[in-house]
Amino acid sequence: KDVNAKIAELQKAKEDAATRQANTEAYNAAKSELNALYESLQTAKAEIETLDVQNSFIEAENAIEDKIDQALSDLNTAYETAQSEEALSTLDTSAALQSVESINGEIEQMLEDAKAAQAQYQLDLQALQERVAELEKSINDLEISDIAAANEEVQAAQNELSGQKQKIDEKMSDINPFIIDEINGMVDDAEQKLEALKALIAEKDYLPGDIDLSGSVDIDDIIFIRDLVLRVKDEETLSEKQVKAADVNEDGRNTVADLVMINNIYVYGNKYGAVALQSKDAMKTAAMESGTLGMQISAERMDIALNSEMPYAAIQMDITVPAGVVLDEVSFAGATENVMVATNLLENGNCRIVMYTADGSAMLIGSADLLNIKLAGEGNGIVSIDNIIAATSTGEARELAAVNGNFTIATGISAIDTENEANGSIFDTNGVVRQTLKKGVNIVRDAAGRVKKILVK
Repeated sequence: KDVNAKIAELQKAKEDAATRQANTEAYNAAKSELNALYESLQTAKAEIETLDVQNSFIEAENAIEDKIDQALSDLNTAYETAQSEEALSTLDTSAALQSVESINGEIEQMLEDAKAAQAQYQLDLQALQERVAELEKSINDLEISDIAAANEEVQAAQNELSGQKQKIDEKMSDINPFIIDEINGMVDDAEQKLEALKALIAEKDYLPGDIDLSGSVDIDDIIFIRDLVLRVKDEETLSEKQVKAADVNEDGRNTVADLVMINNIYVYGNKYGAVALQSKDAMKTAAMESGTLGMQISAERMDIALNSEMPYAAIQMDITVPAGVVLDEVSFAGATENVMVATNLLENGNCRIVMYTADGSAMLIGSADLLNIKLAGEGNGIVSIDNIIAATSTGEARELAAVNGNFTIATGISAIDTENEANGSIFDTNGVVRQTLKKGVNIVRDAAGRVKKILVK
């Protein structure tokens, strides 16, 4: 009995030894294949390191290496368990071998993906280089007139575009796959800036105040804007550039504010005049009241007074008088020198008056008489002053409240019916529109366009 037990014990030991030997051989074979994965991974990494996209695959490389480490750790654990004295068993290496097959596939796929990414990067880089070259060409080919180039807004837009292009060039000098999308975004922004600059150049391709497009602002432009405000000239006959040049304050209309600014450009070289050469604070009038006009009418005259602390350098107004009454003579009532006064009979029968100082200085400050108007004819009805726009020495526009009243006017002076007399327009020898024939030489243009001189003694 003891002999049989001993034989069985020896047989068991022999079988266990065989199992252990088989386990060791299987373990070594599986471990060798897993270790070979390190070499395959290293070969793939070396090839990827030659590509521009290498940094994009570091995470994938590390993940694969972690999987190999884990597969080896699992194999070691399985081997130790199978070889234990308490529970010797046959080592199962199928999981390790499956890992070898799976990881080999991942290495191959990673390398294939890296090559594809490199090819795509080359295409993207070429496309980006072409975009940058086209952008540079468009910038270099940009045509800017001297007038537009001198515009502050155009200069600011040019500087902004130039700065964006410089940033793009800096990025392109150190290009890599991680910033190619960023640079494309920068090029998008630069292209938008370029289009905005082109539109701005087209918009600013004129000299503010140069209504006759002579290339400079001169006395002719002052007369031009005066006639536009008077409506002697029709804005609809102007070109787009002329309309922009006339609207210096960009409020969409022609008023004495534009007249003041154009006069300032001519006299001082800037639209804000002498004040701009002194102090910006002097230009602040927001807290000041606009002021009011008042009128008094006697037998033969109409006196208009201004009550305002604003430094007005120009005023325009429309005056309506009853039928049978005309404005015979209009003159400035103040003491300020070089105040120009011009009038024009509008289509609605109203008389538009425009007055301004030649040097852009204030014509009146405080309460003072503004205009003396000699009346002719007789009539009864409403006398009104409306559409009153005043402009300061800097061209700031203010609208004043209308003034009106019911009056009976009997001057004892016969009014000459301009329309019957000339059926057109009357001018003095300087081309200033008159409402009636006056003493001296009158230039009369009838409805047919014929011109004649009339001497009134």
